[in-house]
Amino acid sequence: MLQAASQAEKRDFIELSKLSMRNEALNPLYTNLDQARANTFIRIAAARAEYARVSQTIAQLKGELSRLQDELAAQQFQSTQLTRALNDAKQVYDVLVQRRDEAKVASASPAGSARVVSEAVAPDAPVAPRRALNMALGGILGLLGGTLLAFVLEYVARPSAEMRSSSAPA
Repeated sequence: MLQAASQAEKRDFIELSKLSMRNEALNPLYTNLDQARANTFIRIAAARAEYARVSQTIAQLKGELSRLQDELAAQQFQSTQLTRALNDAKQVYDVLVQRRDEAKVASASPAGSARVVSEAVAPDAPVAPRRALNMALGGILGLLGGTLLAFVLEYVARPSAEMRSSSAPA
């Protein structure tokens, strides 16, 4: 009997499903809502696929960005080295140009401040010491020097002699 009741319930349920299916099929609002639901599921699936594709593209772009940043850093380092080398070369060039200009000025100006007034001429007669003149000048200067020395010694010796005589008892 239970089996008969359950079979009857199953038959009623199946018939009710068929009726509701017919009603659902006949109701256009339900059909539109069901289509909208199906379209929404399709759009969700498409959005998920797009999200996965975009995520993969972002991962690729991040890798490429990292590679480009490394390359940029290497390029900046090389640029800095080249700039330093250029500045060093400019400084060396400026020093060399300055030295060249100094060399030009030095070669254009005469050496020293001496000028040639007249050209040198060889003497007509040979030059030799004059013995007689030198002997006469030596004798005169010797007599004058001796006389001067005698006066100086007499002046120095005199005060000490006067001091001795004044200190003697009377």
